[in-house]
Amino acid sequence: MNDFFIGWRVCWRYLRKDSGALLLLLAAAAFYAFFYPLPYSTEQIRRVPVAVVDGDQSSLSRQLVRFAQASPGLDVKLVTASQIQAQQALWKREVEGVLIIPPGLARHATQGQAMTLPVLGNGSYLLLNKMVLEGFAKSVGTLSAGIEIAKRQAHGASPQQAAQQRAPVHLKIDALFNESEGYASYIVPAVAVIIVQQTLLIGASIMAGSWCQRGRARARWLLRRPSRALGVWLLLALIGMLNGLFFFGFVFWFWDYPRGGDFVLAALVLLPFVLTSSALGIALGAWARQREAVFMLAVATSIPYWQS
Repeated sequence: MNDFFIGWRVCWRYLRKDSGALLLLLAAAAFYAFFYPLPYSTEQIRRVPVAVVDGDQSSLSRQLVRFAQASPGLDVKLVTASQIQAQQALWKREVEGVLIIPPGLARHATQGQAMTLPVLGNGSYLLLNKMVLEGFAKSVGTLSAGIEIAKRQAHGASPQQAAQQRAPVHLKIDALFNESEGYASYIVPAVAVIIVQQTLLIGASIMAGSWCQRGRARARWLLRRPSRALGVWLLLALIGMLNGLFFFGFVFWFWDYPRGGDFVLAALVLLPFVLTSSALGIALGAWARQREAVFMLAVATSIPYWQS
């Protein structure tokens, strides 16, 4: 038991003197907890700047422009009759998409003829382009629904009957896990697991590599007895456990990410996770025997971990 506390104290003393390992094991988790989620804090893209080319100049086309302006995902910056002007705004990145309303929209709608409205989008940014397409699609769909309901009312149906006949089946979509359907709620919880694992793995590897680099005799003295090695191992695992509970407890609550709320179950799941990560870090550092080599090897492991 005495050797266990010797290994614990020696490891803690080394940790306090090693600024690199200290930053990785203690400070990096707190830094990443607020730095990484910050760009995704809005969760969903809103108010993407767009333009509308109104070539019809009718009450129906103006109604479509109002629907686009009311869309939460779109911000209509430009309404013009010139397609060239709208394309130039798209090339200059003043807008991210353009809806083209050809002449004759109202005439075709009155005659019951179908008409296609082209949308030009900047495909270089997939999320912005998706929001542009979805926003214009909903606006055009709302306009089409209104035209169809008006036709049914003209044939004697009441507004309620016309609406029910137009859409007899309603779809209700409920997100099971990612309730906000945001990008941050999708990506940050998965990356948090990698952050906890990699900071613990690299920190433990650097410490073990530093011991071997300073002298094999010192490393053998610290790790040759199972009880001393156990003290080192459990101290590193405890740090990983605290980082994990900090992420999955406080950070997820702070950013309001999906969480189960079962603190005990989270601790039980984290326990084998941090034990294996810290043991792997010690083994990797003892095998490489050099601090710099350990860092390069450990950092490279984040890529296959993330892909898996």
